Amino acid sequence: MYASEQLIEFLKQAEGFQARAYKDSDHHSIGYGTRANYKDEVIDRDEAERRLREEVENIARIVNSSVHVPLKQHQFDALVSFAYNVGIRAFLSSTLIKLLNKGLYDEAANEFKRWVHSRGHIVEGLVNRRRKELRMFKEGVYDA
Repeated sequence: MYASEQLIEFLKQAEGFQARAYKDSDHHSIGYGTRANYKDEVIDRDEAERRLREEVENIARIVNSSVHVPLKQHQFDALVSFAYNVGIRAFLSSTLIKLLNKGLYDEAANEFKRWVHSRGHIVEGLVNRRRKELRMFKEGVYDA
């Protein structure tokens, strides 16, 4: 499967655009949340979208190779969004993926709600993001 254009638009809205590199959790990000090449980097929206699409394509390949049950497009897109936000390592080791690969779709979907913490604290932005990803996964609604 491939990430949809709806997902690209969702991610652009959810991540927001930053022309200048900014400090993220443990590295510098830029554009629509992709990794910056250096801490003082500046890019335009076209370059930011190119990088977003490239990163989403890479994540889509990983989702394709790690999910072993049938998915609808909106479920696939929700997983790509989730992995884009939490990181590949966390995605691959998540209970969400383990439950999904057992065919337990509803139980896996409930796992989205658990990924709302940063440094031990609930983050409202993550609560909102997971609610939207859950809705995308279960209902096919892409509302950023």
